[in-house]
Amino acid sequence: MTGENAVGAEDVVIEVREAEINNQRVFWDHYHQINNDNYLFADLEGQWNGPFCFVQAADTQFGMIESYLEKKENPGWDKEVALTRKAIRAANEMQPRPKFFVVCGDLLDAFPDEKPDMREEQEHDFKTVFSQLSSEIPLVCVCGNHDIGNTPSRQTVSAYRSSFGDDFFSFWVGGVFFIVLNSQYYWDSSE
Repeated sequence: MTGENAVGAEDVVIEVREAEINNQRVFWDHYHQINNDNYLFADLEGQWNGPFCFVQAADTQFGMIESYLEKKENPGWDKEVALTRKAIRAANEMQPRPKFFVVCGDLLDAFPDEKPDMREEQEHDFKTVFSQLSSEIPLVCVCGNHDIGNTPSRQTVSAYRSSFGDDFFSFWVGGVFFIVLNSQYYWDSSE
């Protein structure tokens, strides 16, 4: 392709959902190269066809309320799960359907290099809750400091990518080119 809708091989698209959740396996296999037969192609989504909507959320941060606000020694995340389910129900009921649902960072509360057992449970619950999102609404995950650490390392970024997909990418929707950056590198790129 050439011109304003040209897409390089490094560009990615989103495909939502595998058939089932298999333990810690990612339930949405969402980042694929643009030349595959997937959801968000420049030639399918690269042209403006009128207004559209998407859902933008941030800081689902399973565990934050009881940890930071209520100062509990062994925090749970039932409150965040309930709030996230409410947002998913609302998105699923929207007409017209949102083109995608993006969570902009701090998906989980437990840092990647602290409390690994708690983080594993939070990740499992995050994936379980978002499995309730309509298969017609792609989920886009963006990393935050709680997802890759204040000082991201190769290990924390690799773990994030393994669980949630790339930490930076771009995609087309409704004639709009979206770019997702890993802004934690601007905070501290020393590792």
